[in-house]
Amino acid sequence: MKTLRRVLNVLGSQRGFTLAELLVVTALVGLVMAGVLSLLMSSNQSYQRGTNQVEAQQSGRVAMARMAQEIREAGYNPASSVAFNPVISFSATGLTIQNDWNANGAIDNTITVTDPVKGTARGEQVIYALSGTTLTRREMGVDATPQIVISGLQSLAFEYLDVNDTVTATAANIRTVVITATVSQFTGPSAAINPANVVLTNRIRLRNK
Repeated sequence: MKTLRRVLNVLGSQRGFTLAELLVVTALVGLVMAGVLSLLMSSNQSYQRGTNQVEAQQSGRVAMARMAQEIREAGYNPASSVAFNPVISFSATGLTIQNDWNANGAIDNTITVTDPVKGTARGEQVIYALSGTTLTRREMGVDATPQIVISGLQSLAFEYLDVNDTVTATAANIRTVVITATVSQFTGPSAAINPANVVLTNRIRLRNK
């Protein structure tokens, strides 16, 4: 009995927390939680930026690879007695390439012809053009309207070099096409503040020139 009374007396003599103490503890917990939240948000932004950068790089590479293949092979001309330029109507933001797929000695830019190797329908002129932040491709005689190749371009520049790697404005002298593109990917809550930009450059040598 005496032992029980002692325990009850000790418990009865313990005082609780004051309002001021509770407020201090609450403030400290709030500061800690604010720091944790800030760390989580920063980590999420870094992850989102990394994801956007990977997606921008992948889409940019696909677009570059397609353009590079077509530009590199432009100028297919089995009827070599009739000369034509692989690249025409070129500017800093677009170009037109051409091939004589049906080997009739002329560029047919309004009809569909048959590729003698693959046996597929082809257009003998292909137009790449920048429209706002979108790169389009139109295969004349095949596409009724320009088709989107890639969106999210912040910049796109074509440069045309001659045999001496000097910039040229003459179609007949073009031997190399240099393409520089800045691709952006905007997704996620932090995209408007922290977009991912990727700069890609490709140097393409014309094989049929």
